[in-house]
Amino acid sequence: PLDSSWSAEETFQLWQLVHEYDLQWPVVFDAFPASFGRSVEELKQRYYAVAKRVVARQFEEKEEEELAKGPAASNSVLARLREEKQRHPLVRFNF
Repeated sequence: PLDSSWSAEETFQLWQLVHEYDLQWPVVFDAFPASFGRSVEELKQRYYAVAKRVVARQFEEKEEEELAKGPAASNSVLARLREEKQRHPLVRFNF
């Protein structure tokens, strides 16, 4: 589960900064509002936890699209999607 001590505003600002500064954590940390009182490690942990959920959800949506084809759904496509999901570094590791 995601850390519930983070507000949506904090998460949104973090997401924007990470993408603006291409994962340059010292720069992201300096640009992140100090009023939130987060450490650079907390920023990293939050970003990767949210990114993991986003990536996992993207794979789930692709699986749902394939399953929605009914009998035409390809077992090989589903197997490939599930394998790719399990191998994806953001899904595979815990942050």
